[in-house]
Formats: sequence, structure tokens, C-alpha cells
Amino acid sequence: MKNLLILSFLFLSNLLFSQNRINYYHDAAGNRILRKQIVLRKTTEEKKPELDSLKEIINSIQFSIFPNPTTGTVNIVSDENFLQKNHTTLYLYDINGKMLKEQEYSETKQNVELIDFPAGKYIIELRSQEGFHRSWNVLKE
Repeated sequence: MKNLLILSFLFLSNLLFSQNRINYYHDAAGNRILRKQIVLRKTTEEKKPELDSLKEIINSIQFSIFPNPTTGTVNIVSDENFLQKNHTTLYLYDINGKMLKEQEYSETKQNVELIDFPAGKYIIELRSQEGFHRSWNVLKE
């Protein structure tokens, strides 16, 4: 009886938690001709193609940041298509992560003024409500 309980528990747990399924294919005479194992995906993995296409779109957006290193002003130039599709905010951080400036990113050419800040490393970050995120390290001399 004890063995029967253990076997039934193992069988039921295998059914509940299994991520694989085996399909058998038979010919007209009933002989098995093919055994195919199918891997069932979790619901988070099923959304992966959408995330991959979003990453491709994000990676295809071209930005130019110059001059780097700078003595005062950093220029950021982006595609016009990016501005039409995204509501983006620009953030300036020091190397310790303290936010120094926040401004709307609303033109294809945006200026970030570093004149009032001491020489050192800074991080410029763009974030949109649609999920876009990109950052760059900038050196002020």
C-alpha cells in the first residue's frame, strides 16, 4: 500500500510540474513511427519575441554625443523618429549616483550644460515612459 501511494504521488507530481510532453505518431497499421518530445514554455518565455523586437528597435536608435571629454556643454543628437514615438526625460548624475539635473528631451539636438559643475565623470541618462533606457559616461575636464 505504501509503495502504491508513493508511485501515485510521483505520477501526479510529474503531471502537475512537468515542462515536457511526449507525442507519439503512428502509421495506418498502428505501429509507432515517431516519438517527439515537446518542451512547454512558461508564460514569461512566450512573451520573449515581443521583448526581442523591442530591444532591436531600441538598439537601432542612433545617438551622437559630443564632445566627450568636454569643457562645458555636451550635445546629444538623436533620430527624429525617436522623438515622435517616445516621451523622454534626460537625467544628469554625478559618479556617486546623485541626480544633478533633470530636463525634458524634446528636440533632436539637446544641449546639457556642465559649466556649473566641477571637473570629473558624469552619467547622462535618457528614460522614456515607453521603456527606453540608455546611459553614457561623460568626462568634464
